[in-house]
Amino acid sequence: MKLLLIFMILTFSFADVIHVPDEEDNIQDGIDNAQNGDTVLVSPGIYYEHLVLQKEIVIASYAIYDNLENDWLNNENIQQTIISGAEEPENENRGSCLVVRDNNIQPTILGLTFQDGRGTSMEVTECDLKRKQRSGGAILIYKAYPTITYNRFMGNGTAQASLEGGGPEATEVVTSGGGIGHFDDEDVEFDEDRSPLVRDLNSSRTVPGTMVIRNNYFANNSSGNGENIYSHGYDGSIDVSGSVFDNIDCEENIVNGFVLHSIENQADYVQDDISGACIESSEYYVSSSDGDDSNPGSETEPFKTISHTLSFVKDEGALTTIYVAQGEYSREENGETFPIVIPDNVHLIGDEAENTILDASADATNQAAVMIIPECETVLVANMTLKNGYSEGHGCSGGGGLLVTADDRDNQDFSDIRINQAQINNLIIEDNHSHNGGGVSFWRVSGASISDVEVKNNTATFNGGGIFVYCSIITIDDVESTGNSCFPGVDFGFPGTFAFGGGIMLAGMEGAITNFTASNNSAIDGGGIATSGSMNTWIMTDATISGNEASNLGGGMALVDQAQPTIIDAVFDNNTAWSGGGVSVGTTAPEFEGCSFTNNHASVTAFGENLGGGIFIFNEWDYYNWTNQTGSWPTFTDCIISGNMTPGDGAAVCFGYPSMIGPPDGATFDRVLVVDNHANNYTGGLVVSGGHAEIINCTIVGNTAGNNIYASGGVDITWEGYAEIVNSIIFNNANDGGYEVVPFNSYVSVDHSAIPNIQASWGNNNITDFDFPFNSPQIGAYTLAPGTPLIDAGTADVNGNGEDDILDYNGHAPDMGVFEAPMYGPTGLHFEVDEPLVTLNWDPVTYYPDLEYYILQRSTDSLFFDNSDTLQLIETVYEDINLDWDIPYYYRVAAFAGILSEYSDPVTAMIERGPGPTGFQHFVQDTMISLWWDASTDQDFEYYVLERSTDSLFNVDVDTNMLSESFYNDSGLEWDTPYYYRVASFVGYLTEYSEALSVTVQWLAISEGDQTPSAYALSQNYPNPFNPLTKISYELPEDAMVFLTIYDMMGRTIKNLVTGSQAAGYRSVIWNATDNHGRSVSAGLYVYTIETGKFRNTKKMLLLK
Repeated sequence: MKLLLIFMILTFSFADVIHVPDEEDNIQDGIDNAQNGDTVLVSPGIYYEHLVLQKEIVIASYAIYDNLENDWLNNENIQQTIISGAEEPENENRGSCLVVRDNNIQPTILGLTFQDGRGTSMEVTECDLKRKQRSGGAILIYKAYPTITYNRFMGNGTAQASLEGGGPEATEVVTSGGGIGHFDDEDVEFDEDRSPLVRDLNSSRTVPGTMVIRNNYFANNSSGNGENIYSHGYDGSIDVSGSVFDNIDCEENIVNGFVLHSIENQADYVQDDISGACIESSEYYVSSSDGDDSNPGSETEPFKTISHTLSFVKDEGALTTIYVAQGEYSREENGETFPIVIPDNVHLIGDEAENTILDASADATNQAAVMIIPECETVLVANMTLKNGYSEGHGCSGGGGLLVTADDRDNQDFSDIRINQAQINNLIIEDNHSHNGGGVSFWRVSGASISDVEVKNNTATFNGGGIFVYCSIITIDDVESTGNSCFPGVDFGFPGTFAFGGGIMLAGMEGAITNFTASNNSAIDGGGIATSGSMNTWIMTDATISGNEASNLGGGMALVDQAQPTIIDAVFDNNTAWSGGGVSVGTTAPEFEGCSFTNNHASVTAFGENLGGGIFIFNEWDYYNWTNQTGSWPTFTDCIISGNMTPGDGAAVCFGYPSMIGPPDGATFDRVLVVDNHANNYTGGLVVSGGHAEIINCTIVGNTAGNNIYASGGVDITWEGYAEIVNSIIFNNANDGGYEVVPFNSYVSVDHSAIPNIQASWGNNNITDFDFPFNSPQIGAYTLAPGTPLIDAGTADVNGNGEDDILDYNGHAPDMGVFEAPMYGPTGLHFEVDEPLVTLNWDPVTYYPDLEYYILQRSTDSLFFDNSDTLQLIETVYEDINLDWDIPYYYRVAAFAGILSEYSDPVTAMIERGPGPTGFQHFVQDTMISLWWDASTDQDFEYYVLERSTDSLFNVDVDTNMLSESFYNDSGLEWDTPYYYRVASFVGYLTEYSEALSVTVQWLAISEGDQTPSAYALSQNYPNPFNPLTKISYELPEDAMVFLTIYDMMGRTIKNLVTGSQAAGYRSVIWNATDNHGRSVSAGLYVYTIETGKFRNTKKMLLLK
């Protein structure tokens, strides 16, 4: 570099030096008056100019005379010679401090400070569409290769600079190249009237292999991409060695691709000996309300803008996580720059989708997408809203809110798919606009995924109002596309303008789409979804497509141009179009499995008759000469087409319409239920108008048509169409002619089907006379009822080649219609229990003429996997004996008629033991335990079983007594030992046991002073009332002759309980309600009396029974 400076100084003697401001008032005048090889030497000062340079000259400060090898950063000539772009330029499109342009010139820029530059508006052509891109905040270079050394670039390209300078509005900030923007591409031009400046497009100057931008200082510059330098189209090296940047990766001694950016990495940045503050952290925080870009970006001191934070991302390997606080991030609110271009190895995570708002505030004049994610391996964007992006100028790549793209966006080669593994999670993408993909666009990428995202109220002018996918391999999961629109496109003539996919346009996609919702979207074709191109082999599962509208074809979905997707378990409901209210299929071979097409309408006023309320199938046409292209052969399996309407033809399905366009090759309808559709004009069910339709195991019922004499409620075959009808039911479709199937100048083959009023010549093995065959059609259950002749009346050899095509069926042959009837099992299974017997009965099976026997199963397992017994029975009654008590037994029955039928619903029977005795009580006297319980009233009572054990579970040490009375005195027991008692009754069988009693005979140690009562006493009996035992206690203060006697109320002696001498102490006795002869006494009131030599007392007690 020292040699370069010496050479530049020596050249002064061979060329002119123009001094500013001594000889020329301003720098631009110096440039204009200079010749190639001259030097414009600028004195210190601030120059508010927007310069244009088209000559090979030197522009330098007096630093050119200084020794810049050492400490050039502090050189006063560099610091004090300032070119500022802060003032309003004469040409609003040219806000850069300096524009260097045309003819491959190679001037030199040395020793200056460039600040507050606003960039120059460039016009970039992509996909034949032009867009504006403000670039080169300080210096804009176009088809030129200057040497730029020892300069400072300060605060260029920022929204704040634009606002503070009184210049363009905040939406006109630099989107690429905050410091320097460089373009070398024929698809890029200046956004101005070609300028009066001379352009020598035939320059023979050689493009250098290296452009020198060494030893420069970059600070606080800003742009959406290429914060300091942005290169577009140049494939040489850009040498920035020795330069100073805000932040660098000190481990690798480089800055990332956001700071120094080259489109498609064409240019190689040489970064030897660069310097700057080392990036220390891998986590940063941003807050639009509390942040400042001079902060360290910590949680407590966050940055203000996302774009500034991206300069801290390391370029190689290490992941950087950026946490974005809730708030609005916009040019007006926090000076955010759009589009935000996300480099690799970034996780950008908002607070919540609803409160973290990225608002580009763009429009047709000031365009910018909200976010762009170029090729990457590790990028996550989550928890935020992207809104008010506008990128019509993005052309084919599109993406108003978000563009996930290959680096070379102008490349449309569908085979050139690039790795982009961006993960898009939990976003709201709303109110954006673009040419393609008003909300989101995926452009030639593989590996990206989008999940838990709401795409709403976006617009596009050509493809995908909400979402656009072009030649990409991606995953879409749990995405809602709502309220988006795609209008209008370019008018190419008949039948109208092009605009595909209000909710989503799939122009070449492989991958999975799950849990997708498209609702209330609109477009010319494919109000909800449109797809085109042979690359479309995507699989969609569990989708809801509802409330969408297309002014031409496919209210819910439009498929054209050889697309071959698979759609599983999707719901198409309440969509509207001119034709194909639910779905239109043209020149494609999609597979629909388990889908429902309900309440769709072909009723939009466009041109010609409305066709296909549910589904419209056609061949693609040439819009200029209407010649056929390639055919369609869609398949519909296990689908429902119901409640659809058209004022024209084919309320359920219109298959071809050759009076307008070419007939399709064919379609297959396999197990499709077509019910309750209505056409005001012709056919309520299926129209086969040209081409070949296979109708296999379909149920076409309850469809209606208008009063036209050619109308058919069921199936109408016209225009030399050919319909093969096999194993189908076409029945109860209302039309004036009374015919279910109407062939008109066409061909029909009917075999093994149930259709009234068909001609015998149409086929064989048909049933034309039958009663209503279904179970409950009023609730939509079109299953065959037991006994109908349509069961086992179909054929497994559908195509008649002698080999079975249908392998899974019940009975001896497939049934007719959609739903294969089960082998109905017996009904009415019930039972009665009469211990110890269970009697089972069921209704006789009469709908199997070849019935052989019944199979009765019994199990203690409700699923009949274990402990099952099986019996073959001829009769419909069975008595089951020898069953265990209190165990539930499960029974079910089936019929065998060559094959086994379904089993009946199971019943559960159990022989329950009767309840055991109640009122089980006890009391303890010395070592005797008295027990009593309520007497049994069962007429089959024989005896009681009393058990005693020292084991609470009665497994060991069990003594058993059989008793005829409901009381028992147990004596001779051990002190302080717990005993357990339970009692049951035998009433022909043993009842349940009572709850167990736990009793312990305790040794009571009484002190000397308490061993003898102080006076005679007689206590009230306990319990009282009683049955049958009661305890009478009394106290003797001295030894005495004791007489304790029971009397009835007539004074007659009933029982002498105590007669004899007893020692002093506390005494008690049990009376068991028997007299002196051991007989039970009757219930009633009794008295008991105690007599001693000195004491007599009487009390009453009540016996209950």
